[in-house]
Formats: sequence, structure tokens, C-alpha cells
Amino acid sequence: MKRLSALLVLTIIVFSCAPTVPKKKAGLPSSKPAVSVWSNAYVLKDQTPVRKKPAKGAALVTTLSDGDEVRIVDNRNGWYRIVTDNGRSGWVRSNLVGPRTLSRTAMASAFNDSIMTHFTAKLYIDKNHPYRVIYLETNEHNIAKAKKMARIVGKAYQQKVYAGKVTVNLIHPKQKKYFAQVILKAKGPARIPVPVIEYGYLEKIKVKGKAVRLIVRVPPSLSKKQLLKLARKISSAYSYPFTKSEIIIRPFPKGRINKNCLLYYVEDEYGEDYAFGRCRL
Repeated sequence: MKRLSALLVLTIIVFSCAPTVPKKKAGLPSSKPAVSVWSNAYVLKDQTPVRKKPAKGAALVTTLSDGDEVRIVDNRNGWYRIVTDNGRSGWVRSNLVGPRTLSRTAMASAFNDSIMTHFTAKLYIDKNHPYRVIYLETNEHNIAKAKKMARIVGKAYQQKVYAGKVTVNLIHPKQKKYFAQVILKAKGPARIPVPVIEYGYLEKIKVKGKAVRLIVRVPPSLSKKQLLKLARKISSAYSYPFTKSEIIIRPFPKGRINKNCLLYYVEDEYGEDYAFGRCRL
């Protein structure tokens, strides 16, 4: 990334009233667990329970936080068996774990590394209104210039971290009361539903306007009936404000040999359509 000589390079820190944005992690150990790894994924909610068995009432192994990286190594009826960075294993409901782009904590950390280094400001997240309200600490006393920077940062923040309505409060160093405020209209859904995946795992999800596109990896042995049932169940998670769901089911493990599709499924206001063995209709 090119350094901008006219701008001071600073890092994101977290406001005293805000939750901590996790530091960049070194990643999971390179050593493989006893069972084959399907995919690395991220925890999507604080205090996510990890259980000894794939059942809601099973004994608790530990709890994980939003942004924690784990390995998915199995799926039993919508429960992922995961391995943590310290080698602990247990079961988590599949809608609580997903791709990195669904973890706001992970994406806020990435925002720190890729975006905020271009601005003479520090970014804080309000813990009482997490991700919806952010603070920019700046030495800029020209309100017009400060608001212009807030709009630029805020729009980038909506693209990378939180697409809903965002309030940007501008503060000066060592002051908690903001001197100016910018409110940005939502650019997309504030919350992206994560469906329960009964087979395999969710590899990727992308939202564009009111349309959502998912790529799911599953065992290649699934029947057409199982594939269609899975796609319909995933699609059912996307009601208003979504008007279109597009689901591509591929076999795993991923790689050059498995770029083919087992099922392409789409549902919109006109109904559903699908094709087996294809990536498009």
C-alpha cells in the first residue's frame, strides 16, 4: 500500500466506551488436527457456546468471541465440529460461524489495516451502539474539513464493515463530547442472516442491493434431492428486505479439481428455478 506523504499514518484504537477491536492474529497453527480440515472460518457472535456434543443442551466446552478463527472439520445436522486455535474441539451451531466477511470484528480489524492508515484520525466504536455509532478523533478544527473526512471514512466503513445507517461523531483528543456529527444513510441491510447449513459449510456470501449470493461446499455424495432441499432451506432465510437469493453448491475439498457445480439455485419474486451440474441457468 502506498504511503501518502501528506497524511499522518495512525491506527484504529477503541474508544474508552467501546468494545475492543481484536488485533491482527498470527493465524491458526499450521499443524493439522487428527481429522481432515474442511475450511477455516470465523465466529460471528460474542459468547458463542462450544459444546461437547451437537445438541443445544450438551455440556459446555468453552465460549468464543466474534472474530475468533476456527477450523470446521465436520457437520452433523447443522452443527459444525470446530477446532480452536489452542486445539480445543467441540460443536457449534452452523449459523454462528461463517466466512470472514460476516465477522464485523474481523472486518473492523481489516479496516484498521487497509483504510485508516490513510487518515489523520483515530477511529473508535461505541460499545453501547456497536458498529452503528463510531467516533473519529482528529486535530482538525475546521468543521467543514472534519465533516468531509467523516463522510469519506464513513462511506468506506459502510462498504467494509457495516452497511446499515452509521453515525460518525467527531471529537478532539482527550475530549469525549463530539464537536460535529455526520449521519450516513444505510447502503444495505444492517444485518445479514446466516442460514443453518445441514451439509458442508458456507464458503462465501455476497450482498448486492437486495440480492444475496452464497457459495456452499458439500460432500459430492449428496443426492439431487438432498441438494435441492438444502438450497431451499438456505433460501428461506432470506426474506424482506431481500428479493433474490442465488445459491451455488459446489463439492469439496475446494481447489482446481472441484470448480464444477452440483446445483445452481435461484429464487426471486417470480419463484424458484434451478439446474443440476451447472453454475448458471
